[in-house]
Amino acid sequence: MDRRTFLAGTGAMLLAAPLAAEGQQQGKVYRVGLVFTTAPVSEMVGPDPVHPLVRSFLDELRARGYVQGRNLAFELRSAEGRFERFREILEGLVSLKMDVLWSTGIA
Repeated sequence: MDRRTFLAGTGAMLLAAPLAAEGQQQGKVYRVGLVFTTAPVSEMVGPDPVHPLVRSFLDELRARGYVQGRNLAFELRSAEGRFERFREILEGLVSLKMDVLWSTGIA
């Protein structure tokens, strides 16, 4: 192999490397805060949570292409029946810069 062939091949690889890296970049990971009034956090965790509202919410998001661990990250909170905790919980989630905050007053 002569010097020109080597340099041309090396230059082509260096120019192609940034293009290959761009193809591997992942999209935005959306941060979602879930706040419940009484349901324990243990019922909200995992890919198939026990809590029916959370399970339905995740199923609907999956149907739209949003998957926990891939393009969604959840922050789960519960007031555990102590409604005076809502302000503290929500302020904490706002400080974490969530993309979405979802709360329910019935579960």
